[in-house]
Amino acid sequence: MEAADFFASAGEKRSPDQRNGRTSLIEITPRGREVFRKVPKARIGEYSEILGSWPEGELSRLEETLEKLNHSLADWEKK
Repeated sequence: MEAADFFASAGEKRSPDQRNGRTSLIEITPRGREVFRKVPKARIGEYSEILGSWPEGELSRLEETLEKLNHSLADWEKK
């Protein structure tokens, strides 16, 4: 699903940008906020199901690797 399709289905309000007529300003509606709040909870359930059979050691390595990735991404964004 493309971002435009997602926003349209989730709830958005578009208005023309007064400074640049070629673009639109997008505001998420209350319905859109509701959808965004539900997505992480759904992901946690999916990940629990997918990773449920992984040995504890592999889960620990995954956690360490993801933490390292998050720190690297944060450092990169500061550049």
